[in-house]
Amino acid sequence: MRRYARIVVCALSLLALALSVAGCAGGAQQNVQPQAQGVATWTQSTVSDFKQGVLQRLQIERQADGELTLARNAQGQYETAGVYTSPPFAPGAPFSMAVWRWEADIPAGTSLTLTVRTSADGKAWTDWQELPPDEDVQSATSDWPGHMWFAQGARYIQYRLQFASSDGRATPVVASVTWHFANTAPGPTVQEAMQMVIPQGEGPGVQRPAIIPRRGWGADESLMTWEPKYEKPVKIIIHHTATPNDPKQDPAATVRAVYYYHAVTRGWGDIGYNYLIDRLGNIYEGRKGGEGVVGGHDYGFNEGSVGISLIGDFQSEPPTEAMMNALARLVAWVCDRYGIDPTGRSIFRDLDLPNIAGHRETKSTTCPGDQVQNRLPALRERVAEIIHQQAPSVRFVSPEADRALSGMQTVAVQGGVATSDITLYLDGKPVQRKIGTALEYKWDTTATADGDHLLKAVAHNARGEEASQSMMVLVDNTPPQVTLLINNGASYATQQTITLTLEALDVGSGVAAMRVALGDNPAAAPAEPYRREVVLTLPDEPGLRAYSAVVTDKAGLTSKPSVAQIFYDPNPPGGWTEAALSTTGEIAVRVRDAESGLEPASAFAAWSTDGGVTWGVWQDVSVTPEGHEATLYARVPEAATSVRFRIADMAGNLAESPVYLLPCGECPPKPTPEPAPTPDIAAPDLVVSALEIFPPQPEAGEPTLFRVRVRNQGDGPAPGCWVQLYIDPSVKPYVNSVASTLGVGLLWYVPDLAPGEEITLLSSEPYPQFGNYAGSLASGMHSIYVLADAYHTEGDTGLVAESDEQNNLFGPVQVQVQGSGPFRWSTLEEWLSRWLHWKP
Repeated sequence: MRRYARIVVCALSLLALALSVAGCAGGAQQNVQPQAQGVATWTQSTVSDFKQGVLQRLQIERQADGELTLARNAQGQYETAGVYTSPPFAPGAPFSMAVWRWEADIPAGTSLTLTVRTSADGKAWTDWQELPPDEDVQSATSDWPGHMWFAQGARYIQYRLQFASSDGRATPVVASVTWHFANTAPGPTVQEAMQMVIPQGEGPGVQRPAIIPRRGWGADESLMTWEPKYEKPVKIIIHHTATPNDPKQDPAATVRAVYYYHAVTRGWGDIGYNYLIDRLGNIYEGRKGGEGVVGGHDYGFNEGSVGISLIGDFQSEPPTEAMMNALARLVAWVCDRYGIDPTGRSIFRDLDLPNIAGHRETKSTTCPGDQVQNRLPALRERVAEIIHQQAPSVRFVSPEADRALSGMQTVAVQGGVATSDITLYLDGKPVQRKIGTALEYKWDTTATADGDHLLKAVAHNARGEEASQSMMVLVDNTPPQVTLLINNGASYATQQTITLTLEALDVGSGVAAMRVALGDNPAAAPAEPYRREVVLTLPDEPGLRAYSAVVTDKAGLTSKPSVAQIFYDPNPPGGWTEAALSTTGEIAVRVRDAESGLEPASAFAAWSTDGGVTWGVWQDVSVTPEGHEATLYARVPEAATSVRFRIADMAGNLAESPVYLLPCGECPPKPTPEPAPTPDIAAPDLVVSALEIFPPQPEAGEPTLFRVRVRNQGDGPAPGCWVQLYIDPSVKPYVNSVASTLGVGLLWYVPDLAPGEEITLLSSEPYPQFGNYAGSLASGMHSIYVLADAYHTEGDTGLVAESDEQNNLFGPVQVQVQGSGPFRWSTLEEWLSRWLHWKP
């Protein structure tokens, strides 16, 4: 495979076109890629691509996709010359820049030349013009761009490659030719750009000349991808753009073309020059970033230099007087601002260079043209004259105004070139005097009291004229302090999200930044702006966690670390044991907490005398702690039927024990639940077989009775259980729901029922402790439910293990009660006789 030298040749055409044009009839249309803002790319790289052109004493080899070479003669040697002429091409939109690139191998003894012509209508063509390499912007790579080329009114383009071989033993090889087209002509005219000029500066020293900013000449900032860098300039390098000196060409459009050429075509990300000057004397801002930004105008010499380019070609034609006057004003301002002696010279990047140099003094190039290079000695003298005509100037380079200072500081003062001496004052007292244009003072601020101080620099020139500048600075050598709290000083956390509070104090410059870390090394954490509260998430695993923090003030001083700890425990105590009767007659249970440990003072017990329907208040208990475990002791009254305990851990997680049943004489019977039947064992099945109401249509206030029938329809015996009747419950009844709590109700205890046995329950014979039915109903519609096997303090499926647990609920039965009125029977005796007849 051949190795190709990559050579890029560019031609820029500024066209006064505003309308898109169609491709030329019969012209090349292959590999056309439309892009944004009327930009397109045209590539010829394949056999079929090159066959669209005209080949003279050339051949297309089929290596890779296709390559152009000189043809071989009858003796097997290459022809000494050949020409490839491309088909005419129209990008499909107006273009003001055409950039040509080839991939080619050019051995010694061979040459390859590019010529190009354009047409406004695809019929009448200009003469062929050669595009030589542009030596002004050579780089360290093999990419060589061509001179920017302008053609008025061109809509079509055609190129020609001329191959040559001195002895026929070698040939140039072209693998591809690519053209990039962009329309940079639209934008502000020079007259419009001048309306946005940055006015001339004010103050002592050489004034900044008026400058047209980037937005004034229409810079498309989306093309700017170069990250600005800064370095104090010590040299000024003069260039020319090598573009035609056409007075009809709008210079603002030329600046836009140079910008696109450098930023996109060359891939530099921005225009290379810091400033450009046109024939009218207008100065344009170039590289983005302001004063001191490093340009991209002279490879290897960009850092520490300012690049200024004159728009035009000045190899044989002289620059205009307005251009040279503007150049002198601009260079004088730069020299005065940075203390550059316009007539001096020094070693710069291993070269002995004048402080104001032409590009040809650092590179093998004709730039900035003979007519400018020959004028540089006079330019240096004129710049020196401008500077020395001015009053002295002085400015602080460091520190920045209003900045807080600590420790050893460098106070740097820069005077203009006309400055002969500088004196620095601290709080009105002179601390250093320097003959020359610059002064640096090493200031140990620890020898100065904290607080505000006045720095003043006074400069003189040879005529005794004076200039001064003052600035206030804050000395702060007292580091800040910080106290770290977690959840306002809590020792434990039950939630994973915590709040860190940084109580910071700085009596000087104020707190600026903080570092917060998990662990005891906050210096390893990234710095971030100070804020008083920080919300963090603890690691998932429970345990002790330490956080640390430091704060830094505006003077750069850092506090001592502050460390706070918190124990993360999201889990409540557990592991409750079975209740046991102690030797002292107390009920004893054990409980444990594996993380933060138990809090004995939080232990309580409560008991119930009605089987767990209602509970008494929580009472203190005795606690015997044993590490992460504890035994709780409760002395309960004899009437208690059940007891429960609660305790919290040190983190505050509260846990409640299971309900423990106790033996007692007055409790309702508590049959032991039967184990759940297996498929091959007979099982009971309790259902409510009937619900009757007497009288069937009661009136409000009239005594109303209920008769319930419960049947065991299973094939196994049913142990004793509870049955509840609910009147207008707030929710649908369920096991362990108390009728008297949900609304109004009755409770019965049913003894053992054999298979097929049925029992009748009357509202006049309920279990007395758990009913609240008053004997009559209010007017309106009422919903009545009955639930068999309704109560089990240690489970949620009743006491009886049934073959069907889903058919225990009966209802609702709707009962309409009429408005209040007299009994329908004349005497109470008649009502009682009917009741006795209804009662089974």
